Amino acid sequence: MKKTKVTLISLFSVILLMSFLIPSGSEYYPMEKGTKTVFTHYDDKGVITKIVTNDITEHTVENGIEKSTTTSVMEDKEKHKSTTLKFESKFDGTVFEVDLKKITEETLRSGIKDSKVQVSVEGNNFKLPNNLQIGQKLDEIDLDMVMTSGNTNFKFYMHYTDRTVTGKETVKTPAGEFDCFIISSQTEVKMLTTKSGSSKSWIAKGVGLVKQEDYNKKGKLISSEVLTEFNR
Repeated sequence: MKKTKVTLISLFSVILLMSFLIPSGSEYYPMEKGTKTVFTHYDDKGVITKIVTNDITEHTVENGIEKSTTTSVMEDKEKHKSTTLKFESKFDGTVFEVDLKKITEETLRSGIKDSKVQVSVEGNNFKLPNNLQIGQKLDEIDLDMVMTSGNTNFKFYMHYTDRTVTGKETVKTPAGEFDCFIISSQTEVKMLTTKSGSSKSWIAKGVGLVKQEDYNKKGKLISSEVLTEFNR
């Protein structure tokens, strides 16, 4: 169960970084093959915990739908190990959508060594419209996960509610200076225990996610990630 808890914490961060998957038709995120982004993750004390490198390796258009494939390498500084995953996304001309169920399942499986453990994921996908504006309400994200070992089921969930575009702000990172929309949400994650809190994402046109901050229910910063390299 300890390994499962660590895997879900990593997954929580990965899902909050899904913006790098958005196709070129999106107003906010590039998709061109060869686009590279690097995110550095920090704990509540500002210590680096992970470095995530994303490379867009494929882009196709079929029947007006853009699709992309991104290879993501997560380097865990605490465990001194790397995990590689592939993600797919699509853009229909107005809304970006990423298959979070598939991503979640693959991420969980990557942390399980026992091939007999079964994993199932249900829920809705991450969606982002192409016309963000302050005050806009965005679709919620709900993921329900079940890991089965023999006759025992372990149930987990991740809920992102009240997703709202709350403002604009200029953000400076090692990758540059960006004019961003801020998206705020309430979060609830059940692992061994249930924890609630909130998150804020800074998103720039033509770049994608620039910064993400996560807070506990008392409003204390518990983790963050920053765009530290961007090549298009």
